[in-house]
Amino acid sequence: MSVPLPVATWSELGVRTPGGARLPAADLEVASASLVSGVKRHFLVYPNYYALLEYNCVNAYGLSVGLLSDKSTGAKGSTVSTGSGSKKKRQ
Repeated sequence: MSVPLPVATWSELGVRTPGGARLPAADLEVASASLVSGVKRHFLVYPNYYALLEYNCVNAYGLSVGLLSDKSTGAKGSTVSTGSGSKKKRQ
């Protein structure tokens, strides 16, 4: 997991939604997490992610819960991409 940065900083670094739009404005610091080191798919994780890790401190668990939650609520665009082709999560 990366060091948490403000959402605006991630946007300045080129993180975009799948449609190419800027990230929604939020006064939060978020971190990047991935299931496996060195992979191109990453997710932006918000503060509630750390609550999941307190229960089960495994990134795969936290990301799975987040993705299932997005899917069950019908959330669209839960992954966002950077110009380099990697993926980041927003909630």
